[in-house]
Amino acid sequence: MELEELINGGWGRHETETEAVAQELEEHVGLVKDPGHAAAFSALASHAVGEHLGEWSRAARLIEAAVKGLQDDAALTSSLILLGVSLEFGEDTDGAAAAFDRARALAGDDAVFAVRTHLARASAYMGVGTTADLLREHQSAMEVISEMPDTASVDRLVAIISNNAASHLMEQEELSREEADGMLRIAGTAKE
Repeated sequence: MELEELINGGWGRHETETEAVAQELEEHVGLVKDPGHAAAFSALASHAVGEHLGEWSRAARLIEAAVKGLQDDAALTSSLILLGVSLEFGEDTDGAAAAFDRARALAGDDAVFAVRTHLARASAYMGVGTTADLLREHQSAMEVISEMPDTASVDRLVAIISNNAASHLMEQEELSREEADGMLRIAGTAKE
């Protein structure tokens, strides 16, 4: 199996065959050879195993295996942030802190690191947590962005996570007025 087949097939099947996708990730983590591979692998592992299955420690183990032995590089930042979030949600605060420290050092920009971390948490809260948690993390990211002189490095991620978050909130059976306002604010961010 090629990594591209694993990732594309996994995204295509993760909602209906989540456990099978998780097992394939475990079986084929050795296909990850560079930080770009790790980013694609980590995104799927975090989303399918963490968010969908709620198995954050398992997601963390997968991401740890994917980044193991890779040279420090700015392209590894997203994988390390997802590792930190997975460890955090798996209740390993020391491991999460170490992953976040490494990611912050590689990012080279504290604002970019903060935005990406808040958005990774917001995404995770779509699988677990409350609407208030999701809205808080998204708003925290937007506050950091409002102070950035150039947002080009995070614009695509903001659009993706905002679109996903607005869709997630729209699918909720009942939202309070505050939650509905938050959904509309997020939808507006995705549209910008």
